[in-house]
Amino acid sequence: PGCVLQQQCDLQCPSGAPVRAPTTRWMAAGRIVTYSKIRWAVDSLGPFKSPGPDGIRPICLQKGIEVLLPLLCKLFRASLALGHVPSAWSCSRVVFIPKPGKARYTDPKSFRPISLSSFLLKTLEKLVLRYVWDRTLKDHPLYMHQHAYIKGKSCESALHQLVGRIEKALEDKEIALGAFLDIQGAFDNTSSAAVLSAARAHGFDGVIYNWTRALLLGRKVVLSLHGEEVLALTTRGCPQGGVLSPLLWNLVADDLIRRLNDSGVFAQGYADDIAILVVGKFDSTIREIMDRALHLAGNWCSEVGLRINPSKVVAVPFTRRRNLQGLGPLHLQGTEVNLQNQVKYLGVILDRTLQWEPHLQRVIDRGKWSLMTCRRMVGSLWGLRPRLMHWLYVAVVRPAMTYGSLVWWPKMNSGTAVRRLAGIQRLAGLMISGALSTCPGASLDCLFNMLPIDIFILASARKCAYRLQCEDLWVNFNVPSVGHSRINQVVRCEVLDMPSDHT
Repeated sequence: PGCVLQQQCDLQCPSGAPVRAPTTRWMAAGRIVTYSKIRWAVDSLGPFKSPGPDGIRPICLQKGIEVLLPLLCKLFRASLALGHVPSAWSCSRVVFIPKPGKARYTDPKSFRPISLSSFLLKTLEKLVLRYVWDRTLKDHPLYMHQHAYIKGKSCESALHQLVGRIEKALEDKEIALGAFLDIQGAFDNTSSAAVLSAARAHGFDGVIYNWTRALLLGRKVVLSLHGEEVLALTTRGCPQGGVLSPLLWNLVADDLIRRLNDSGVFAQGYADDIAILVVGKFDSTIREIMDRALHLAGNWCSEVGLRINPSKVVAVPFTRRRNLQGLGPLHLQGTEVNLQNQVKYLGVILDRTLQWEPHLQRVIDRGKWSLMTCRRMVGSLWGLRPRLMHWLYVAVVRPAMTYGSLVWWPKMNSGTAVRRLAGIQRLAGLMISGALSTCPGASLDCLFNMLPIDIFILASARKCAYRLQCEDLWVNFNVPSVGHSRINQVVRCEVLDMPSDHT
C-alpha cells in the first residue's frame, strides 16, 4: 500500500529541479553541515552494514574520509540549501524480514519491510537529526509522555509511568481502566501531508522543512523477491530503517497524545503502541470517558490516513473489585471492545490486580524454552565448553528473563516465585557444569559466581530506577504497601555501613 508502480524512465529526476538558492539558505546549511559533524556521522555508522542500491558500505566512507570530506561537505550543503535529494539517494532497496512467532508466512503482514538506502543519505539524515534535536526541539519539545526513540527514555520509563498510576489506583481502591491501541502500519501508511504538518507545528525552519518534503515526496523503492525486481514510487509513509523516520513518526503521534491528555485522560506512546488510562471510583463514568477517548483516537487516525485494528485493541479494568456491572463493552469505530483480564504491554503481562502471576509463568516458560534450545548443543561429555554455556545464560537467557523487572520485582516477595525462578537458574548451572541432577542449586551459583536469581532481579530493578532518577524520569507514586517504586527503600544503608557476611 502507498506505492505506485513506475517504469524506469518515469523515475528520473525532474528537469525543473532548483539550481539556485538564497544566501540565507546556504548559511543555514553551513550551520548544519560542518567537517567535524560529517566526521562524527560517518564514524557512528556500523562499518559493514548492508548497503543500499549504490553498493557503498560505511567502511568505504570511513577509510576515505580525509579525501571525501570536502566533497561531502559541498554536496550535503547543496542538498539542504536547494531542498533537493539526488535521485541516486532517493531510491532504496526493500528487504522483507519475517516477523517472529507468526503461524504462517503467506500473509504479507507477516513480513516487516526494511528500507536499505544510500549511506550518503543516511549520513546527511544524521546531521539533520542532530540539528533538529539540538535546536528545533529545544523550542518546540515533544510531549513528555512519549518514550520511544528519545535519549534517556525506554520501555522501562514507559512501564514505570503506567504501572505506577495503576498501583496508585489499586491502593486508593479505585478503578484504572486501560485501553491499549495498536496503530496499523504506522510507519508505512502515514500520509506525507500529516508528517509535514507535524514538522511545521514543531518549528521546522525552511531549509529543514523543504529538504524533508523532498525526502518524503521523492522516494522510490526497489522490491526484490525470488529474483524478480519491481520499481515503485511511494506516495505516503516513512521508510522503515531510515534515520529520520522514528522522529517523523514521533512528531505525528505527538498530536494524538496531546489531544488525549488535554481531554482529561492519561495517555502515553511508545512508537505505534498507545496506552490510555482512565482512573476513577465510578465504573459507568469511567466507561463513558474511555469511549470518548477512543472516539477521539479513531477520528485522529482518520485525519492522518491511519487505522486502528479493533480486534487488536485490549481493554483491562485494573481493580480488586469483583462487581463491575457498570463497565460494559467499549466502542471503537463502530466495533465493540470487550474487557479482558490481562494485557501484554511492551513485553510485560499486566494482570488486572498486578499480582504478576501470568508474567512470572511466561518468564519461566521462556527461560525453560531458551535453555532447552541451548541444551541441544551440549551433553555431559560433548558440546560447547562450560565457559561458552555460562556466557549464553548470563548474556542471553538471564537478561530476557529479568526484562522489565523494575515493575514486577515485588513478586520476589513470594517464596514460591523465588523457588520457581531458582529452578531455572539451577537448570542452567547443571548444563554449564555437567553435574549430577541432584547437585544443589546454591552450590552451582557459588561455583559459577552467579547471584541468586531473586537478588539479581532486585539489583536489576535498582539499577534501572537509578538510571531513571539520573535522567529525571523517576516518579515516586507514594504506594507504600505494594508499589514498585519502593525499590529505592530496599537498600537503606550506605555501602560502607552494610553489615558483614560474618557474625
